[in-house]
Amino acid sequence: MGEVKLLKEYENPLLERKEVEFEVTHVKASSPSRFEVKEKLAEKLGVDPKFVYIIKMETKTNTWKTFGIAHVYNSEERAKLLLPKHIILRNLPKEEKEKVEKEKA
Repeated sequence: MGEVKLLKEYENPLLERKEVEFEVTHVKASSPSRFEVKEKLAEKLGVDPKFVYIIKMETKTNTWKTFGIAHVYNSEERAKLLLPKHIILRNLPKEEKEKVEKEKA
């Protein structure tokens, strides 16, 4: 995975989160996974990855760039209160996601 660049950062005090727009450059490689981007964003913002939630990621056609939106919360409880369940599931590591899906079945 290539470089992660922060395009915009907005502090949302009402919802107690930071909203971030980002761009990932991945030359001659497939689109990065949410988990990879989440780890890189957390590193760049200096926060724990469990507080970062990727809301949207979109790779532009015929480019090596993926654009997205992420929210950074102060606590997991606050995130679970505000985010839809499918967004929380998408942001889990692969092993945890499979475990949750097996429990549902």
